[in-house]
Amino acid sequence: MAGQQNITNINAIAVARGSSSPSNTEVLWLKPSSNPKSYEDLQIYDGSSWILVSRTPDQLLSDLKTVDGKGSGLDSDTLQGYTPEQLIADQSIPAIGSGQLLVGQADTVGAAKTVSGIVTVTTAGAFVYVPNSISHTGLTDIGTNTHAQIDSHISDSAIHVSTAQATKLSNITITQAVDLDQMEIDVTANNAKTGITPSQASAIVANTAKVSNVTTNLSEGTSTTTTVDVNSSDGTNATLASASTTRAGLMSKAKFDEVVANNAKVGLTSGQITILNNTSGTNTGDQDISGIATNASNIATNVTAIALNTAKVTNATHTGEVTGSGALTIADDVVDEANLKVSNAPTNGYVLTARSGNTGGMTWEVAAGGDNMATADLTFDANHYADLGSYSWTLGGTAPIGTSKICLLKDVLVKGTDNAEATSGFKVTDVNNDILYDIRNNGQIGYGGAYLNTVGHKFRNPNNEAIIAAFDNDGSGGVESFKINTNGSFESEQSGQRIFWSYRQSGQSYIKLFDAGTESVRFNKLTSFINSDLLVGGTSIDSKAMFEIQQPSTNISQQKYFANARLSTAGRLGSDTGFDATKKGFECYDTDINKKYFWNGTAWEKIKGNIESVSVASASTITPNVDSSEMEIVSALAAALTIAAPTGTPHEGKELTFRIKDDGTARGLTWNAIFVDYTGALPTTTVANKTVYIGCKYNSVDTKWDVVAVQVQP
Repeated sequence: MAGQQNITNINAIAVARGSSSPSNTEVLWLKPSSNPKSYEDLQIYDGSSWILVSRTPDQLLSDLKTVDGKGSGLDSDTLQGYTPEQLIADQSIPAIGSGQLLVGQADTVGAAKTVSGIVTVTTAGAFVYVPNSISHTGLTDIGTNTHAQIDSHISDSAIHVSTAQATKLSNITITQAVDLDQMEIDVTANNAKTGITPSQASAIVANTAKVSNVTTNLSEGTSTTTTVDVNSSDGTNATLASASTTRAGLMSKAKFDEVVANNAKVGLTSGQITILNNTSGTNTGDQDISGIATNASNIATNVTAIALNTAKVTNATHTGEVTGSGALTIADDVVDEANLKVSNAPTNGYVLTARSGNTGGMTWEVAAGGDNMATADLTFDANHYADLGSYSWTLGGTAPIGTSKICLLKDVLVKGTDNAEATSGFKVTDVNNDILYDIRNNGQIGYGGAYLNTVGHKFRNPNNEAIIAAFDNDGSGGVESFKINTNGSFESEQSGQRIFWSYRQSGQSYIKLFDAGTESVRFNKLTSFINSDLLVGGTSIDSKAMFEIQQPSTNISQQKYFANARLSTAGRLGSDTGFDATKKGFECYDTDINKKYFWNGTAWEKIKGNIESVSVASASTITPNVDSSEMEIVSALAAALTIAAPTGTPHEGKELTFRIKDDGTARGLTWNAIFVDYTGALPTTTVANKTVYIGCKYNSVDTKWDVVAVQVQP
């Protein structure tokens, strides 16, 4: 073996290990590989350089390839099991000349044959085309032409056309020189032409050959209410349109109907009467006054009838403010200020006073003076009400407050007639009798409207004010301690700063707490938070804790726990859309795998506990699922085994271990290409009755499983 050294007559061997050659040339040099647990080769110093002591089969083959070839001195006894004598027994391999190939003959090696025909072989071994070696006589699929016709066409420079093409060409006359080198027409002098001559064509263009007109038949075509089509048997059809004020034409259907209808006219239309009444002389154009002659007799008859009307004594029935057909009367409630005949214009607050000497006998004047109601006796009519007019009524004091009509300036007791809900003990309305304040005799109250029988205090907001109700703590009306807003929100304040706020917006309900005007707590079905430390189950939180759960009871049967987010595998993997490094530390519990996971910034990583493994006695193929297993165990392999590409979602550096042992017979191992050997010792077979460990780490950059450790049981 090349590079092998025999070491004899020594009692001990010194071995130096390291990536650099040792300075002591009396020792063996054990050079490590990239895997720190294995070594690449063993070398010895031959006096001038370090050389290999042993080589692997792959290394030997690589060395042989560097020196193999003609003159290398290497020789083979057989070629695929045959000796040279067997290959040439009973015959000799012929010499091969230029343009020849070695052709097999049955079971013999063959004979040299010259390549001929349309190709030949050069001395360089290339196939080349033999010029002019292809003839149509060697072709069978040549269409409808015979070989003789093809020969004729080849020798004839004329262009041959089909019968249909000749028919088309027969109507064409060549009047100028044609490049006969490129085209010849096989139509003899165009004698077969049956069309017109060039002079006839020119005459047609000039229209000099016409000797008679073509008879054209006209007929009525499609008709509408305004047009009639005239069809021509030889030429373009025409359409006749209706007449207008600017040109002649057909009478339209509408005009025809008007003429027919006009036969029965005996008088004037309203439009005609309007025209006749115009005496200004400004009418222009023709005016339609048909029927005037006929109507003259009717006018004379009507004049007589009018003269006889002198005996009439009745009126037509009148309606409105004045009614009746005989004696006329004024209807009730229709005489207003505008209908009165008064000597002066009215002034608000004045009364109508009789003044016979004035126009109309009436005048607007200031009402006569009288006693003040505060000192006069106050009487009521039979309906028990008093109209105060421009006066006010004050009880318990000497003057009203502001513009109030009735003032109660002392303590007031309002006593209801009963304690029933159906009756009001006290009610306030506006001028339209709409309820503003309603206290029922059972204590229920309606604010801003009538009470509601199912509510103790019903607040309404008839003017849609921004605040429905507000409660002040200082009486100034400027700072509300608690208020109810139009949008249904509740707010409490202190010193003008919000403390509590509850409202609903965009279909979401919110409850918020504020500290010094800053939101510190929020409850919402989508987003809830607390901007401070949070303790659950106790009253005193650890000073170093932001969130703490304490057991509310020492009873061991009443202990409670923190429940993590629980998802299926599909839910866990499907919910990480948009996850990035900002989501590091998110946790969940996978209910399919029964393991806890956290987001490491790029993927879900299982929180390690016990090593999870999948174990089989034997199999022909194993496909690890790295989401549920970290170790694949085969305990009694009874057949060749293929290790397929793992499934699942591995993260960078994810570990996967294989432990394989056969059933006493060495078995073949085939690894998927996703496994990359970094040890130089990835086994392709087991060692009989020995356990082998193979350790792998996931390489997310290369999307490979790197084999970083292989250990066989000694």
